Amino acid sequence: YLTLLSDAEVAAANAYGWRLTMRLRGVNANDAVDGSVSAQIATAPNLYSISFGSDAAGNAKVQVTNGSVHTIPGGSGYHLYELEYDPVSGTASLKCDGALLQAGLVKSSNTMERVLWGANQTPSTGCGHYELVQFNILWPDPPPAPMPPLPPPPPGTVILLK
Repeated sequence: YLTLLSDAEVAAANAYGWRLTMRLRGVNANDAVDGSVSAQIATAPNLYSISFGSDAAGNAKVQVTNGSVHTIPGGSGYHLYELEYDPVSGTASLKCDGALLQAGLVKSSNTMERVLWGANQTPSTGCGHYELVQFNILWPDPPPAPMPPLPPPPPGTVILLK
């Protein structure tokens, strides 16, 4: 699944930070962390990709591009993952079920402006069940002056993340 971000959303996300929250579970045991079940947040020039898999016992595995592979015990149940970007440090942190797995994750460079999740366009196989996918801009308190209204979604839009 894919939703494009507007220039205003990208500017706000890069200025104030963002959080990508996903609740999902891997279906296949012994599924490589290879992008077959994944998500990507691209706020040009920042790009973070997160891949999911599992070990032979069905325990979840997760990795953010340029980061370590983390094994989450508990079998093939649902887990809540949060990838949060801090504009001050210019890095992201990964949490699972509220526990910090890794901080200081470095971005890749790109020119895209989007949120993508599901089965990535790779020749690898794997299946994940997504229960929640949410992208939030971390507005300061108090919030900045109101943004201009966003244009309506394009025809045929099934899911629009704002």
